[in-house]
Amino acid sequence: MAKKFETLRNKMSPERQQAVEKRVQKTIAEMPLADLRKARQLTQSQIGELLKISQASVSKMEGQTERNGVRLDILILSSYMGYLSKRHDFCCKKD
Repeated sequence: MAKKFETLRNKMSPERQQAVEKRVQKTIAEMPLADLRKARQLTQSQIGELLKISQASVSKMEGQTERNGVRLDILILSSYMGYLSKRHDFCCKKD
């Protein structure tokens, strides 16, 4: 039987746990918004409801890529995740 990641993580040194968390956060920050949403098994409508915007606005955010050489999805992700991370049921969803 596979071990739960939490069990494995608890066996790691605090330094190793911190390094893993840093790598996870870097990976999340680099994910396109649509991939991040799909990884959490959420629809555009559900995200729109959480953010109090329309599904079409979520679609537009996910579709934007660059403006003046800056990746917009990274900029949007900052506020997107800032809001969602405050929601325990989103950020700590158990599979």
